[in-house]
Amino acid sequence: MWVLWLIVAAAFIIAELNSGTFYMLVLGISALFALIVNLLHQPFWLQGVTFAIAAFLMYVFLMPILRKVLPKEQGNVPTQVSTMPGRKAIVVRTILPQADGQVRVDGDLWTAAADETIAVGEQVAVVEVRVSKVYVKRDR
Repeated sequence: MWVLWLIVAAAFIIAELNSGTFYMLVLGISALFALIVNLLHQPFWLQGVTFAIAAFLMYVFLMPILRKVLPKEQGNVPTQVSTMPGRKAIVVRTILPQADGQVRVDGDLWTAAADETIAVGEQVAVVEVRVSKVYVKRDR
C-alpha cells in the first residue's frame, strides 16, 4: 500500500510542475505524510485522515505564508497578445465592415475585423486585440 501513496505523491508533485500554484505540491506532501503513517502499519482509514488533515493544515497555515513570501507576478513579461498592436499582417480572407476576415500575423492565423473592405493579399497593421480577434487597418 505504501507504493500507492508514493505514486499519488509523485503524481501531485509532477502536476505541480505544470501548475506552479503550490496547491498540488501541498497534496503531494500530504500523500508523503500518509505514506509515513502506512509505514508505521496503521490502517488505511488513518492514512486517509492523515492525508486530509495534513492538506488542510498546510492550506490554512503554509499557503498564506507562501503568498506573502513569493512574488505575485513574474514582472512585466510581454505576452504575444500584448506585443501585437503595430505588427504587420497579410490578409488571407477578405475583410468586410460587416463580416470578419482572416489575417496572418507572424505565421499565425487570426480572425480579423476592420471598418473598411480589405482584399486578400493586402498588408494591414494590427490596431487592437480583443479576445481572439484582431482589429486591423490598412497599412499606408
